[in-house]
Amino acid sequence: MRVERAPRPWNQPGMTLPDFLVIGAQRAGTTWLDETLRSHPEILMARHRKEVHFFDQNFDSGADWYGSFFTDIPERISRVGETTPHYLYHPDVAARVAALLPDCQLIAILRNPVDRAYSQYGHNVKSKGWAFSFEEALEREPQVLERGRYMHQLRRYLRFFPRDRLLVLILEEATRDARSATVEVAGFLGVGAEGFVWPESKANASYVPRFARAYTAARSTGRMMRSNGLDVVVEGFKRAGIPRVFGSRGRLESMSDETRTELAAFYSSDRRELEDFLGREIALWD
Repeated sequence: MRVERAPRPWNQPGMTLPDFLVIGAQRAGTTWLDETLRSHPEILMARHRKEVHFFDQNFDSGADWYGSFFTDIPERISRVGETTPHYLYHPDVAARVAALLPDCQLIAILRNPVDRAYSQYGHNVKSKGWAFSFEEALEREPQVLERGRYMHQLRRYLRFFPRDRLLVLILEEATRDARSATVEVAGFLGVGAEGFVWPESKANASYVPRFARAYTAARSTGRMMRSNGLDVVVEGFKRAGIPRVFGSRGRLESMSDETRTELAAFYSSDRRELEDFLGREIALWD
C-alpha cells in the first residue's frame, strides 16, 4: 500500500506532543479506554481534560497551544497520548495528524454500530435536550448513522499511515476479556501489560436528566469555560458530583426490534469490509 505524505507545517524542537492518539469512535468506549491508559505509570495522557479536540476544533490555535496539555512530564513516562473520539469521524483530521505527528500511532476502539448509534442518541437526549424519538433522530441527524461506517473513516488514516501504526479494538471483546486487551494495547505501545488497571464498569453511561434544560445549559456553560482555559474548574465541578444535581429520570427505552434489524442491514456492507480488514469475524456483534 502506498502511504501518502502530508506536508509538515510545524517543526518546533523541544516541544512535547503526543506520540499516540485514541481517535474514536464516539460512544464506543473511549472514556473507558482513556481511564485505562491513564492508569499506566509509563503513560501520560493530556492534562486537564480527556478530549483536547485539537485536530478537529482547535487546529488554528497552533502546536504551542496543543503542547500546553503535555507539560511537566515525569522521568518515568515513556509514552504520551491524547483521546478525542471525534478524530475518527472528522474528514480533515487524518491529514492534519499526519502533518504534525507523522510518526504517531493510532488506536481506534469500535462498538457494534447499531448500539453505538443508539448510545449517541441517548447521550444527546441527556446533553443536548433532544426531545424526539430515535427514529426521528436518524432522519434529522444523518451523522448519527454515518459515525458507524467505520471502514469509510479508517481509510482516511490509511492514506497517510501504514497498517502497523493502527490498532483496532472491539469494545465488546475488550470488556469481555480485559487481559487479552491489556496485552494487545501494551504490545502496541511498547509498555508493560502489568501496569494497566482496567475499570470494572462502563464509564460515561447515558441517562435522561430530570431537569433537562438546566442540564443542557450547564453543559453549554462548561464548554464555554473550557474554551477560556478554565478546564481545572470544570473538572473540579465534575469530581464534586455537580452533574448529579440535575437528577435522573432513568434510562431510555430499548430500541425496537424493527429498527435494530434495519440498522444491521444498513451497516452490513461496512461491517464485512471491517472484518476483511481485521482478518476475522466480529462474532459479538451478532
